[in-house]
Amino acid sequence: MIDFSTLAISPISAPVLDWLPWVLAAALLIGLGLWLYGRMLINLLAGRGKVVSGAFSLSDMAVVVILGSYLGAMAAHGFRHPEIESRSMTNADLVQSAVLFGMIVAGIIFFLKFRGGKVVELFGFRQLTPMRIVRRGGLLLLAALPMIILCNAAMNQALGDQAEPQEIVQYFSHAARHSQWLRVLATVTMAVVIAPMEEEFLFRGYIYGVLRRHLGVVPALLLNAALFSAIHLNLPALPALFVLALCLTLAYESTGSLLVPMVMHSMFNATMLGAIFFTGV
Repeated sequence: MIDFSTLAISPISAPVLDWLPWVLAAALLIGLGLWLYGRMLINLLAGRGKVVSGAFSLSDMAVVVILGSYLGAMAAHGFRHPEIESRSMTNADLVQSAVLFGMIVAGIIFFLKFRGGKVVELFGFRQLTPMRIVRRGGLLLLAALPMIILCNAAMNQALGDQAEPQEIVQYFSHAARHSQWLRVLATVTMAVVIAPMEEEFLFRGYIYGVLRRHLGVVPALLLNAALFSAIHLNLPALPALFVLALCLTLAYESTGSLLVPMVMHSMFNATMLGAIFFTGV
């Protein structure tokens, strides 16, 4: 017979006790995020999404197929030839990217208006007041951040020394460390102002809306998120960007306003750049 009174219970080490509250808090935040976005997904699958997609015709689907093929080919080329993407980024690269996506967005707007589409109503730009947009965007981003950070940490842990930050992150980090303020300003302007508007209009507003109309909600969610994450050309960031894209799309569906994911995207990029700037990473 075993005398359990003689068994000693190993004390929990101090480092574990120090980390335990943070682990529990992180688990709670991740659980809350999963619960919130899970409810949003259930509502969407039940037909309670607020995105207006009925106005997108087969001609829009043809445009999306062309755009998706172009962006997909560009991403595939970048992953197949990482040595091309590993070169140092320049201000010209930032401008070129902004101009390219700006031209695509302008072409889509012209195409929609030429067919009599009302862009403001189609993308819900008047759906919410500015204060509600900022409040909703901030709260939904806070709910999404723990899940995104967990995905990023897990991928970096899995890749180890092979994990490298996104090119624009390396560019910004180098500029901040060397007090190259023009480059810092250019990166902030691109990442916090221009990119969120262009990318959200293109991916969430147009591509997702068209795919939703002609393929259904689930294929649209997955294809849009896959394309969005792939065009950033960074393997370690793929899962985190995929989750971010899903959260941005669900935020769009739950509010009916494209301005909400635009604000979320802007806040997310500002948070990441702020963390890099103040920690000196």
